[in-house]
Amino acid sequence: MKKFILIILFISAIGTESYSQKLEYLNKYWCPVQDTSIYDIFYHRITIEDSLRKSVRIISLDSMVSYQRIEIKEQKRQPFTKTEVWYNDSGNKTMSRSFSSKKEMEETIKYFDSGRIKSKVVKSNGKVIEESYFSESGQKIEPPLFISALPNGGLQSWTEYLRTNLVYPPAARYSGQEGTVYLHFYVNEKGEMEEIEIMNPEENHPTLNREALRVIMSYPYLWTPSYEDGIAKKSEMRLPINFKLTD
Repeated sequence: MKKFILIILFISAIGTESYSQKLEYLNKYWCPVQDTSIYDIFYHRITIEDSLRKSVRIISLDSMVSYQRIEIKEQKRQPFTKTEVWYNDSGNKTMSRSFSSKKEMEETIKYFDSGRIKSKVVKSNGKVIEESYFSESGQKIEPPLFISALPNGGLQSWTEYLRTNLVYPPAARYSGQEGTVYLHFYVNEKGEMEEIEIMNPEENHPTLNREALRVIMSYPYLWTPSYEDGIAKKSEMRLPINFKLTD
């Protein structure tokens, strides 16, 4: 009887050592929330992992799955496969992506709100080897001509604007605080920035957050909006502002 108990405990200990589960609170941009008395929770992220498998699910407060990722290895330190799926508020897929490190193959599929496939792109070693686009009725179409939104004068002018206008806050400098503030906003059809917000407010010193907001809200120019097949579109933007101390 004693031997039986020892064996059970030993097996249980091995299982516990190789298995972990983690729960995180997230804001609406899927960034972690630490202080729930200040920042609202919009999602939970549940990560379950052992030596050969990792599962990540992001679930809204009304129990709708917004994202899931599964990584599987055949053996430790061996090639892995990864599958990701994004969902809209109705529970329908908006995008899926699968990747095999053994074959260096990646497949990305985007969907219409109806659930029909909008596009399919297959890459091998980072190069596109297959590309298909579809209308909402399911007919094959030519690839849409898409132009991303850009700041006035392009990315080089934007970098110059940041270089000459961004001020490292003294409080953060003296305390050795560095970080990257991620800003979320929209560029409308007129090139105006709208709904500017910080995605990761708890990850940085408060003065870094304030300075990042100040410099982007002081931008004096319009953006060039995004275009799809020659038609201006409102687009969602995510922009990092890096604060790095130098010797």
